Amino acid sequence: MDYIIIASAGRVAAINPLSGNIKWKTRLKAAHKVHGDVTLLVEKDVIYAGCAGHLFCLDRHNGTIKWHNGLKGWGFSPISIANEFEVANARVRKSQDGM
Repeated sequence: MDYIIIASAGRVAAINPLSGNIKWKTRLKAAHKVHGDVTLLVEKDVIYAGCAGHLFCLDRHNGTIKWHNGLKGWGFSPISIANEFEVANARVRKSQDGM
């Protein structure tokens, strides 16, 4: 990965890990002001960002919002995001026997 992805306070950014320079930054916008903690899941060419009960899909290369789902009726809590390999914003504890 050429850049690391960071998120906080309703914003997502790509940062050069060697220089600290920002490649791009995106504010997650919705019908009302979105702020707070952001949960991320980075896939091949997209970034899924959950914030204040909203789910966003961003282009990994430039930060453009590809789509937004307000998850109507789900409230404004933090969002956990997972795929078959990763879980974001969740604690996973293995027992001694690996289960």
